[in-house]
Amino acid sequence: MARNTLRPVAAWILFILSMALIVPATLTYIPASLYLFLGIPEAPGLILFIPLAGYGLYCSWCITLKMDEYTQFGAPLHIYIGVLAGTIGLLMLTKIFGIHRSIQEMMENPFSAIISGYGPLISSYTSLLVIFFMRRTVVDHG
Repeated sequence: MARNTLRPVAAWILFILSMALIVPATLTYIPASLYLFLGIPEAPGLILFIPLAGYGLYCSWCITLKMDEYTQFGAPLHIYIGVLAGTIGLLMLTKIFGIHRSIQEMMENPFSAIISGYGPLISSYTSLLVIFFMRRTVVDHG
């Protein structure tokens, strides 16, 4: 049975791209969470989105750091749940604060979109697609 891993060049490119997309959002997560927690007492429901976004960010890191393992054995269910939770948290916060209402706004200021959470979202879904196609190859030929 052949090992199903990414080629080293492809793995490094995906790793570097993922890091470039995840690190800025990670660095802004704590200050943004404190702002939501302390700065908006009139909207206590927003506090619920802090752990959703954090769990999604955590799962983005897991996918990035364990890509080789996940391409061989598949990503565990909690990773998919975390990416979905992060997506829901991001979309709800985007809707509430009106951040990046259109794709055109994100194209005009991509770094702002990356630090506001779209970077980990893009990285996670790209990595999950890679995992899916790599696992499918093993199933088809294994």
